[in-house]
Amino acid sequence: MPLLKLDAEQTQHFVRAPESLMDVHVVHLAQQGVIAYVLGCLVLLIPDAESNEQMSILLREGWFWPRRSRAASERSFSNWIETLREAPRDLSMAFILSSPPAPPAAPPSPPPGGAYGHLPFSGTCESHDVFYRCETWPTSRRIDLSTATVAAGTFAFPASELPFVPTGFAAVGRYALPNLALACWRYELQPPSGTLLRCGASVPLYGQSGGGVEVSFPTAFKNRGAIANPVLLPVM
Repeated sequence: MPLLKLDAEQTQHFVRAPESLMDVHVVHLAQQGVIAYVLGCLVLLIPDAESNEQMSILLREGWFWPRRSRAASERSFSNWIETLREAPRDLSMAFILSSPPAPPAAPPSPPPGGAYGHLPFSGTCESHDVFYRCETWPTSRRIDLSTATVAAGTFAFPASELPFVPTGFAAVGRYALPNLALACWRYELQPPSGTLLRCGASVPLYGQSGGGVEVSFPTAFKNRGAIANPVLLPVM
């Protein structure tokens, strides 16, 4: 099935909903009986040969290479997304999986909020903490640059992970993301002291190794300062 675009109402629904993974909502489409993925709160991907080919075309056309400026990428993305067919109207009724499908074997009573080992711990941010987040598209819907706010339920990773995430492919593998689109747009986030977070290791999923340290913020927050434009990572 081809990639499908969400309308404004659907996009806002997923902006408000906690993520399943970084830049990904995993959803169950009951009517079709399939698991699908909402990427960047904007595009619905139902994995099959057709959607895989579309993602491959984007890669071949150089969408994720660093020679493309952010402004040019935004223009190309806006033009491209308008060519997509619309997602089902009842998409906002899809069941959002708080933990990814087919997790590894778990103890009898996994902690609240997901599969065992997937962000099982809670804590608070300190005044010097800095986190990063990689996204697929050049326009974020969960990070508002104009107001320096971050939506509730947003995933990120600590600064200690930076040496292990030098490329878009590295982000996909290290955080076991299901999407074929590379996560090349990297934001820097500075939550205020006392901001709640959940943390843990990314468990292996979707044929990816996982193993990265990741966090999620259960409540929205305003950044300690302005949020800079994202850094564009190389593909590999």
